[in-house]
Amino acid sequence: MAQGRIIGRAVPRVDARDKATGRALYAGDLRLPRMLHLRVVRSDRPHAEITGLDLEAARRAPGVAAVWTAADLPGARQVGVRIKDEPVLCQDKVRRVGDPLVLLAARTPEQAQEAAELVAVVYRELTPVLSPEQALASGAPLVHAEGNLLFERRVVRGEADAALAGCPHVIKNTYRTQTVEHAYLEPEAGVAFWEGDGLVVKLPSKHAHFEQAELARVLDLPLEKIRVVCTTIGGYFGDKQCLSPGYYAAIAARLTGRPAAMVYDRGESFQVSSKRHPFTIHMTSGADREGRLQAVKVEIIADTGAYASYGPSILTRAVVHACGPYAVPNLEVRGRVVYTNNPVGGAMRGFGVPQVAIAHECQMDLLAAAVGVDPAEIRRRNFLTVGQANAAGQVLSASVGVGQCLEKVLAARQALPPHSREKDADYLTAWGLAATHYGIGLTGLPNPGVARLSLAPREPVRVMVGTGDGGQGASTTLLQIAAEELGLEMADLELVAADTAQTPNSGTSTASRITYVVGRAVQEAARKLIAEMGPVVQAAWGLARVEFKEGAFRAGRRRLSLRRAADSLLARPLTVEASFDPPTQGLDPKTGQGAPYATYSFAVHAAQVAVAKDTGRVEVLRVLAAHDVGRVIHPVNVVAQIQGGVMMGLGYALWEEVLLDNGRILNAGFKDYRLPTSLDGPELKVLLVESPEPTGPFGAKGVAEPALLPTAPAIHNAVAAAVGGHVFVNPLSPERVWRLLSAQKRKKP
Repeated sequence: MAQGRIIGRAVPRVDARDKATGRALYAGDLRLPRMLHLRVVRSDRPHAEITGLDLEAARRAPGVAAVWTAADLPGARQVGVRIKDEPVLCQDKVRRVGDPLVLLAARTPEQAQEAAELVAVVYRELTPVLSPEQALASGAPLVHAEGNLLFERRVVRGEADAALAGCPHVIKNTYRTQTVEHAYLEPEAGVAFWEGDGLVVKLPSKHAHFEQAELARVLDLPLEKIRVVCTTIGGYFGDKQCLSPGYYAAIAARLTGRPAAMVYDRGESFQVSSKRHPFTIHMTSGADREGRLQAVKVEIIADTGAYASYGPSILTRAVVHACGPYAVPNLEVRGRVVYTNNPVGGAMRGFGVPQVAIAHECQMDLLAAAVGVDPAEIRRRNFLTVGQANAAGQVLSASVGVGQCLEKVLAARQALPPHSREKDADYLTAWGLAATHYGIGLTGLPNPGVARLSLAPREPVRVMVGTGDGGQGASTTLLQIAAEELGLEMADLELVAADTAQTPNSGTSTASRITYVVGRAVQEAARKLIAEMGPVVQAAWGLARVEFKEGAFRAGRRRLSLRRAADSLLARPLTVEASFDPPTQGLDPKTGQGAPYATYSFAVHAAQVAVAKDTGRVEVLRVLAAHDVGRVIHPVNVVAQIQGGVMMGLGYALWEEVLLDNGRILNAGFKDYRLPTSLDGPELKVLLVESPEPTGPFGAKGVAEPALLPTAPAIHNAVAAAVGGHVFVNPLSPERVWRLLSAQKRKKP
């Protein structure tokens, strides 16, 4: 692993001490004098017209300060990250269980809750739409007046049908994935209060500047009158954006002039937060006699629930990644995302790729069996390499380390001793492989990162970015990049993050873009700071030219560090701003061809499983996880990201599933929603590949979402190898695996 002076080293995380000692404050920790506490009355029906609201008993309840409906909202009544279709408070119709109807403010949380229980709602029931297939059927009830089909996207290259007709090996299957909860530890929360003539809103968010603009619409206030401050984030995994307690706190503060706060309880958080989209994927893969892919045809139907959220963006990423990290000359991918009356599908770690990865990786193992080669070899023959075009027709020019990942995993597996389960007669054991790729940044869209640096005498260099840190260590990584470029120590810098009054709009904390996009902006700002400080040093030394090298300005034997130059030569702060927008090309609306991402991360995982013969219970024994990260900035953070991703992939593959009954979540809480624990964790070895990305800061790419992707498909392939057949539904519950085992037994003579 390449190391610089700061880059490539496990420096202490800048937020570690505050979090470890409890000094870090979350939005739910904040208290202000005369603060109102809020509660939202929510729908208990998935689809109904609102015909009456009785609020009088709630208004007379002890401690109640105000009760509001949609008619009382000061500004826009609908919000959304892509399409403004989600009501802040419903006025005439509800489209899911948990839709907001009435906002109450009281002196205490308990009084707000008691008053909420006094609100009476009269409905006229409508037929709910509870599956994508029902939504697309002729004559289906309409969730929205515009129709149930929200968005469609295609990726087409070559002639897939003709190529499939000529393939000696064709594999055709249907895969189904489940609805999944984010399950972050910190529930959604927010506080709002007036500061002079401006409204301050503090909340956990992955994009403070988006919240500022959306709140300006909702509150009917000028943008400059709203300051959004991102508080310490207790995990988000893609969520925590748009309509949230911070919005309701801001509405209450706007209408009353008093501070207001709201925190979702766990059940409310489960019911109303967005989820990972469930997919149905029909996939056909064709290969020649040697196992080289000739054509892939895919049909995806995704359930976005009652509102659009990130549905179109997630579907777009899914169709672009549906063929995996392989060279496929002929392909036809069609994706549709539809409205239903189920919980809202939104942004979640992987953004549509975990679903399609299960499909394309199971297909590769089935092709390997049909061709008569092992799973590693079928992948070697098909991996993308530099100079080849991916599904979108984009020719990859650098940083394609998937082959190196595979070889590292195979070597590590070869070095392992046998596992004790391998000799246990009650279990079937096997290894499975999976390979994935992931485009870094937004799909075929401008997504500039912006950073601002300020250098002042006898003060730390201020690094100002608009992105928060969700716990992944992004703040430390950004300061490492600045420190390396400026020749400073970590203690010489101070980070200011995600505060609309102090930081530029650096874009959203999504798409694994912080290190690559925002990090490159930090690097460019650091270079600009050096460039603008150079003439100051030249004037002081009376020279026409100085150079900055190894952390100092130099001319002959003269040397002056940036820190000393600022202390001795600057009379006022020197502030610079720089941006980086990855070079991409938008997707053709008909063919999906283009250059959707400037760089891709690659990964290969191997998983060893033991399947109990009598129950079908799957135990994951060992995981080997190799990732091409471009360049390692912080080795401990990178490894931790991958470890966390593997555990999330483990839960996705085996247990996690939001269970629904008529649109209502049955397992809304940590007691009933099965998450992996440390006791479920396998033996895990992380293997890092550095295939530098020329456009990344010091060659780095992103790893946050790629860390998750190959684990579940590797487990699927391992289970298939153990029991002799694939389960085409996720998760791999004991019942599903047991049924497959029973079917396999019946086939035996």
